[in-house]
Amino acid sequence: MVRLVLIVSPNADARAQRVEWLQAEGFLTDAVATFEEGREWLANTHPDVLVTDVRLDGYNGLHLAIVGLRGRFTRAAVAIGAADMALAKEAKYHGAGFLSEPFTREALVDCVREHLGVHPRRAPAERRKKRTSRGMRLISSRRSTPARPE
Repeated sequence: MVRLVLIVSPNADARAQRVEWLQAEGFLTDAVATFEEGREWLANTHPDVLVTDVRLDGYNGLHLAIVGLRGRFTRAAVAIGAADMALAKEAKYHGAGFLSEPFTREALVDCVREHLGVHPRRAPAERRKKRTSRGMRLISSRRSTPARPE
């Protein structure tokens, strides 16, 4: 199922890059530059995901995400901004994701998929052995678990 993503950013280069990255992963995208355009687009089109900069020329992009989520105009939202724990916490409180700049293509795509409830396209977790004081044990590279007492 193809997902529709609205990207809102006043920076033309950032918009173009995010469009390119998400289209390469199979998402349909549209991009606008302002808070007002984003709000109008949300109300008329209902994208699956809203990806917005936090700073939108006098407006807070997180407010646009909240409008989209609370008004049921979008299923998921991701706010992008400078590393700020308070903003990240507020985004999480309202059900939106938060990406700190700079970020990678993989981080953006994974965050969008996570908030849509779609599993990332990744190779199976690599397995490796870890040497412990009690010998060798097999652990996943994604998550290590504490050694169990024998």
